[in-house]
Amino acid sequence: MIHSDRETKDWFYLAMGERMNPKSPERALALANNFDTPNRIVLELTPHKIISYDGRKLAATMADGTLDD
Repeated sequence: MIHSDRETKDWFYLAMGERMNPKSPERALALANNFDTPNRIVLELTPHKIISYDGRKLAATMADGTLDD
């Protein structure tokens, strides 16, 4: 879904700024203000399938020879 409304942009930009600067509300707000540029939109994505990756498990499987080539 594409969001271009002010309410969504304000919420999202601040949430992103806070996520990137959790210890500094001032820096979070400054970053949120920098995100707000003309023609910027917010894309909402809903994952339908999640494929995880665990490099340690893969390396262990390869090391003991159980991974087929």
